[in-house]
Amino acid sequence: MIRMPRPAALAAPSTALLLSAACTLSLAGPAQAQAVAADAPALVTLFDAAPAGAEVVWAVPTLRGFSERLRSLKVPHLCYHGDLDAAQRRGVQEAFMGNQTPLVLATNAFGMGIDKPDIRFVLHADLPGSLEAYYQEIGRAGRDGRPAACSLLYDQRDLATQMEFLRWANPDAAFYQRVFGLLESESERIHAQGLDWLRTQLHAKQGRHDRRLDTALAMLERYGTLAADSDWRTDDHPDLRVAADLAPELLDEGRLAEKLKRDQQKLYALVQYVNHGGDRQAFLNGYFGVD
Repeated sequence: MIRMPRPAALAAPSTALLLSAACTLSLAGPAQAQAVAADAPALVTLFDAAPAGAEVVWAVPTLRGFSERLRSLKVPHLCYHGDLDAAQRRGVQEAFMGNQTPLVLATNAFGMGIDKPDIRFVLHADLPGSLEAYYQEIGRAGRDGRPAACSLLYDQRDLATQMEFLRWANPDAAFYQRVFGLLESESERIHAQGLDWLRTQLHAKQGRHDRRLDTALAMLERYGTLAADSDWRTDDHPDLRVAADLAPELLDEGRLAEKLKRDQQKLYALVQYVNHGGDRQAFLNGYFGVD
């Protein structure tokens, strides 16, 4: 059995998410991935080759574009992403679980609450951020023991996107200090002018799509620095109140650098999986230590 080096902090996947033995794994390289992204017939062919039944497409940066192409092909589908409110998210989940619409395009916010045993096809239209995320997401397929298929569209250009996501998910201590300083001195202005104003102060105009602020606010909230009732996830003009000093953990450069290194190792493991020429199930079993 293949034994891949694993980050020390890696936890084995939940037994509830172990991949069905009836599920086949495939990978489409850059040429096919680019064809599917640009060519409607190639996309139709991909879906036609999949087992009939419920289908999930994991698509993070390209979800809206993928949805537009499906609409142009008159393919009914649902979309699930973080910009939906709670009622909309619940409506999408209920429609999918009830087989009203068997195809859903989703970000990684979708999968953890879904326990649908008859998903026949899982497509990763974008590269996941880690092998752990990939394994959890394909683990939704074929849980009833019937044949299912999982396909990953791999384009090396997606790696640059994932590296950017890693940067956003791992602000350094200086960034946390800048956010904290603005929250202390400009809370009323943030409330009046909104989070876009705060992002502009942190990133300048060319970096307004930078998502480090979202990570920083989540971590400040987790450590009690930010009042828990700030509603910054749902309100563009939140009342961001400082409740405590910055946690030492968010000022520890060594700790933050180690976290980034672990995330990079996980992404590297996914690249190794993509480049693996042998049995993909055996590779996953070896990486996660599953016998």
